[in-house]
Amino acid sequence: MNDRQAPVSVAILCPPLVALRITRAEMRQQLNYGIDSPSIIATELILSLVAFGVAARLPHLLGLPARWIGLIVGLYLLLGAFGMVYYSKVGKLKLRNRLLDSIPWRGGERALDVGCGRGLLLIGAAQRLTSGKAIGVDVWLRGAMSGNRPEAVLENALRAGVAERVEVLGGDARRLPFKDATFDIVAPNFVLHELKTGAEREKMSQEVVRVLKPGGRCYAPSSYASSCAGKRNRWRRSG
Repeated sequence: MNDRQAPVSVAILCPPLVALRITRAEMRQQLNYGIDSPSIIATELILSLVAFGVAARLPHLLGLPARWIGLIVGLYLLLGAFGMVYYSKVGKLKLRNRLLDSIPWRGGERALDVGCGRGLLLIGAAQRLTSGKAIGVDVWLRGAMSGNRPEAVLENALRAGVAERVEVLGGDARRLPFKDATFDIVAPNFVLHELKTGAEREKMSQEVVRVLKPGGRCYAPSSYASSCAGKRNRWRRSG
């Protein structure tokens, strides 16, 4: 059978409802979780080229060793750009696996990935479930990562073979579109750096606590998880 003639249709639970068609050949492609902050990486690469150009054309400038300064600055920027690419392609996967491997999965949990992006944490969670469901929520900011869109999550879920255990919804981390006590596990790990103020992080903490079931767990950097635990204790007392 010709791979290009065997499309698979999948519905994404994200308003408005979208139909995704992906061929079996595309399903065999490698998962693509995008590059974080592509505009920053592009800027660093451009500036590194400028610095190397200065080093090549102006050995001295105003009595300063411009060649060596240009080389050092250019290398610094170039290494910064490659470091960000490495983190996006390798480092972030290691962090994801370390986090998910720390969770005592039973297989039937309802897990929430807050700020799911292209599905890195979401799909990793779905791979550890059997009868449960992994749900991702995001606003998919265009500049946060390359190709940041809800369809990309389902493309990766299909390629990983977990599409039936994955749902994605549009929603803000500060106003989660779920009822109280909905999830066994909430992981807001990769959205924390997108919230710029303490007030925004505080609001998200309250929302995470609200949607957790009794006995549920928040898995995030230790300081944030401790904050959620404290809020949850206050939530129980006030309830």
